Amino acid sequence: MSVLSMTFLFIATLCLALLLSPVVIAIANKANLDDAINERSAHTTPTPRGGGLIFIFAAAIVLLVNCIHPFFIIPRSFLLILYLSFGCAVIGFLDDKFSLPSWLRFCCQILLAVYPSIHLPLLFQSVPAVLQYGLYALSWVWFINLFNFMDGTDGYAAQEAVFILFFIALVSSSLTALSIFLMASVIGFLRVNYPKASIFMGDAGSYFLGYLLFGLMIYSFTAHPHLLVPCIIVSLLFTADATCTLIRRILRKEPFLSAHRSHWYQRLYNMGTNHLSIFWFGVALNCILLLLSLLSVYFSHWIADMLISFLLITLTALWVVKKEKRAELRKT
Repeated sequence: MSVLSMTFLFIATLCLALLLSPVVIAIANKANLDDAINERSAHTTPTPRGGGLIFIFAAAIVLLVNCIHPFFIIPRSFLLILYLSFGCAVIGFLDDKFSLPSWLRFCCQILLAVYPSIHLPLLFQSVPAVLQYGLYALSWVWFINLFNFMDGTDGYAAQEAVFILFFIALVSSSLTALSIFLMASVIGFLRVNYPKASIFMGDAGSYFLGYLLFGLMIYSFTAHPHLLVPCIIVSLLFTADATCTLIRRILRKEPFLSAHRSHWYQRLYNMGTNHLSIFWFGVALNCILLLLSLLSVYFSHWIADMLISFLLITLTALWVVKKEKRAELRKT
C-alpha cells in the first residue's frame, strides 16, 4: 500500500472508532457492565467496562469491508491468529458479563494458543519441537493474562498497544496495513479511555489485544529471528512489571491469583500519583524502549540495546521502591 492509502486507512478506522465510542458506552451502561471496585481497583466511582468493544467492532468492520472489497493484504498464514483473536475477545466478554471461573478461562486460552503455535516456524533447530511449541503457547497465555493484569489505570494498556503496533508496522512489511488500522482503532478507544476515563477496556478488550499483540510479535520473530530481541524490548514495560510482580508475590507467599495492587503502576497510584501522570510516565518509558528496539533492528546493537532496556526497567523498579520507602518514612 502507498503512504496515501495507509493514511486513508488510518483516518477512516480512527473515525469509525470515534463514532462507535458513544454507542458502546451506551450499550455498556444499559447492560450494567460497571466495573466493581475491589482490592485491585484504581478508581473510586463505578465506571462501565467493555470499552474494548470499540476497537474490536472497528477492526471487525474494517476486515469485513476488506473481505468484500480487498484494498490491503493480510498474510494467509496470519489469518488463523487474527480470527482466533476474536474468539479470545468472546471469552473476555463472557468474563466481563458472567465472571467465568479462572480454570475455564485458562483452558480456553490454552486451546486458543496451542493450535496456532504448532503452525509457526521453529526458532531453534537443536531444541525439540514439542518444547518450543509448548514455550510458544505458555508465553502466549502469559502475555494475554499479563496484559489483562496491566489494564488497571486509565489509558495505560491502550498506550502500550499503540507502541507495539507502531513497532510492528515499521519492521514487518507484511503486517503494516493490519497494524496501522488496529493502531487507529485503539487510538479511537483511547479518546474515551484517556484519564479521566469514561469507560474501561474490560476483559474483552484486554484479551483481544493481549492475544493479537503477542500473535503479531511471535509471527514476526519466528519468521525473522532477528526481531526476537526487539520484540522483547518494545514490550518490556508490561512483561517486566507483571513478571516481577508475580515472582515477588510468590516469594512472599501471597495469594497471587487474587486481586491486588502490587504492580509498579498500582503502587505509584497508592502513593498518590494520579492516572494522568502514570499514563505519561508509561508513554515516556515506551518512547525510549521503542527507540532502543528500532536501533536493535536497524543497527544490530541488540546486546547493548537489551542491556540498556533492562537497566532502564530496573532503575524504574528501584525508583518505585525508593519512593515507597520515603512515603513510609513520612508517615512515621
